[in-house]
This record gives sequence, C-alpha cells and structure tokens, in this order.
Amino acid sequence: AAAQAAAAHDLAESEKTAEAAADAADATAASNAVQNKLEKINELNQLGLKFFEQGHLDDSLNVFDQVLKEDPVNVLALTYKGIIFHQKGMDSNAITTFKEILIFKPGHLPAFYNMGYIELQSENYSESLTYFKQVRNIDPNFHDTQPLILYVENQIKEKNAAEQRAAQAADVLAEAAAQAADDAAAQAADDAAAQA
Repeated sequence: AAAQAAAAHDLAESEKTAEAAADAADATAASNAVQNKLEKINELNQLGLKFFEQGHLDDSLNVFDQVLKEDPVNVLALTYKGIIFHQKGMDSNAITTFKEILIFKPGHLPAFYNMGYIELQSENYSESLTYFKQVRNIDPNFHDTQPLILYVENQIKEKNAAEQRAAQAADVLAEAAAQAADDAAAQAADDAAAQA
C-alpha cells in the first residue's frame, strides 16, 4: 500500500511537472511569436524608412500601412505616415495622422511640432501658434520652437495690421465714393437749375 501511495504521489508529481513543462512551452511559444512579430515590424519600419529616404513616398506609405496593420499604435510608422502625407500635399490627412498619435501618446512632441509646422506653412498662424506653444510648455528646448513662436506671433501681428489697413482703405474709398456721388448729384442739380 505504501508503494502504491508513493507511486501515486510520483505520478501526481510527474503530471504537475508535465503541466508545468507544457505551460513553459506555451509561454516560450508565445514569447517567440511576440519576438517574431516585433522583428517583422522592425524590418518593415526599416524598409519604410529606406523607401522614404530614397524618395519613394508611395512605397514607403504602403509599408508603414503594413506596420500599422500589425501594430496600430506604432509611433514611428504614424509619424512617417504624417510626414509623407504632408510632403504629398495632403495636409489634412497629415494633421489627422499626428492627432492619432496624441490619442495614445498625449505628450508626443514631434506630433505637436509637425502639426505646428504644417499649419505655419499653410499660413494658419493661430493653429500653428497653439501647437508650438504646446511643444514649448512640454519641453522649452525642443528644436527651434521659441524662435518659431516669435515668428508666428509676428506674422499674426502683421496680418492683423494689414487687415486693419485694408479696412481703413475700404472706409476711405467708400467715403470718397459717397462724396463723389453727392458732388455729382449737386452738379446735376446745378446744371438743371441753370437750364431752367
């Protein structure tokens, strides 16, 4: 009976060891699968960067889309996708892509910076200033943000001054037109009185 109990105990221990080995094998397989996926994503990112550096924007965009199918929150792929959209003149798509990054990485400085730069090039100065100030608030030393803020603020002042001058010029022209109409009416009345 003691031998049977010992054998039963050994069998139970053997089953536990087999279960632990199976769990370890499953964990190793899962770890290998994750490692393989990460390697695939890294290889695709490198290929996308290579295409980008060679100026093959469509190929690069396609590769980064493949990355995003595997890893929808891949910051590198999203960043380059936004840059490519901008370079292709698709600025609204670029801004949308950079905003996607901010959903899961709210303080991502390059996203704010790139949006500020795109808005600056589009002469959307208020939006540009908002993005550049967000960069400065997070990291005052990031790239050349402070000079850009000063430049954008100056552009806003110049634009406002130009709009004010245009409004003043329009008022002067309207006043001159009204005066000319009054003068013409007075002259017509004088001419009519002289003929009578």
